[in-house]
Amino acid sequence: MAEHLHTRRSPIANERGATLITALLLLAVLSVLGTTAYLTSSVEVKIAGNYKTSKIAFYAAEAGVEEAMNRLNLDDGDTNFIGEAVGAAPTAGWGRYIVRQAGGSDGAYTELVTMQTVDGTEMDYQVKIYYKIEDSTYNNGADNDEMVLYGTDFGYGGDAPTTGTFPVIVMESTGSGGNNSSSTVTVEVSRFPLDIGADAALASDDAVTVGGSSLISGFNHDISTSSGDSAGSSTGLDGNDLGFDNNGAVNYSGTGGIGNDTAAGPEDSVPYGSKIESSGHKTGIWTTGDTAQSQGSNESWGGNNVDAWKDESAAPSAWKTLAQLLGISDNALQAILNNADVTVSDTTGGNNHLDAAPQGIVYIDGDLSISNSTPSNDDGWGLMYVTGDLSITQLDYKGLIYVEGEMKVTGHFWLLGSMAVANSSGAGPSGAGNGTILYSTEALEQKVGQSMKHYVLSYTNQ
Repeated sequence: MAEHLHTRRSPIANERGATLITALLLLAVLSVLGTTAYLTSSVEVKIAGNYKTSKIAFYAAEAGVEEAMNRLNLDDGDTNFIGEAVGAAPTAGWGRYIVRQAGGSDGAYTELVTMQTVDGTEMDYQVKIYYKIEDSTYNNGADNDEMVLYGTDFGYGGDAPTTGTFPVIVMESTGSGGNNSSSTVTVEVSRFPLDIGADAALASDDAVTVGGSSLISGFNHDISTSSGDSAGSSTGLDGNDLGFDNNGAVNYSGTGGIGNDTAAGPEDSVPYGSKIESSGHKTGIWTTGDTAQSQGSNESWGGNNVDAWKDESAAPSAWKTLAQLLGISDNALQAILNNADVTVSDTTGGNNHLDAAPQGIVYIDGDLSISNSTPSNDDGWGLMYVTGDLSITQLDYKGLIYVEGEMKVTGHFWLLGSMAVANSSGAGPSGAGNGTILYSTEALEQKVGQSMKHYVLSYTNQ
């Protein structure tokens, strides 16, 4: 009987269960990959979330700085203004908070609620605003814990004024983006300082003939003066006699007699007399050597016991450009004009017409006409620079007006401060119409100074 050979399979070659093992290994790999992907995705979501909240916090902090800057640059009579009055001596220890609701700060300074509508959708920030105090860096030679004033003597560089003038203000704005994220932006700012050297109520680089029912006065008037204070008085702001009667100088020209300087003359009763300061007087009209005269029912006042109502003795080279008049460099002036509040784009018509009160820095490269239909005693203020001709139908203004061309007034015009008319056309001023120009040192310092925006000196973020 033949032997039957059996073929025996090796246990190593047995593949039963291999599929299961492969599947389990594959499942394990997929699980690891899935877990890794989940963890990676979760981390990325958290990173993205943190990035988002940090950005929200940063933007909120910057928004706080913007609100603070805007409120510092408002007219000091505006209810939302947060600074101290321009021209007033800064108060040691002054400071403010901008908060979403009262009680949210440490109570060191007065709290002011944000101008945002607080309804749950507002940006979440708190701003601390205060005067910078001397330290080892900004100590002006001695650390006396005094306020730092913007100037080269405090290390702010060659573009700063020689000596400190306006105080440096620090704004610390902390924004929140949720999930305990926060960002703080710290900005140091100061107004651009000026050293205004006005020579008269009305200065001209050409002959001046002022007519109409106008009044030009170089006496130094208080900042509170309004058109309603026009009543004549021989007593000044301090309650003392003005002292212009028979003082040895010709302080008046007009309907009462050219050059009258007698006790019986009009100097007994000076228009706006009760608002005139005891010092700081200028001539009414100043020219660079050309004739200055008044006609019609115009009245011109100015000077003191030495100087007369007009000055025609200045050499032609004495005429000041706007930069020279402001006491700043040409580059600084250009920077100011680049940030003007009112430009040609804000006017209408072919003659660049404004029918609203100009406020802040007004820079019109060309001619300008103004006919504000509803003037009030303080409706216009600041610095107005017109490279062409200026025509005024109706305007009340406090500050400095500088015109490269001619100035024409055909209606109501009231100015407290000073006006300079260069008359590049050579035709000379056409008169003041029914205008009133009253010199005021305070109006120049405060209203022109107020139009100088707060400029950023330093910026840090953390």
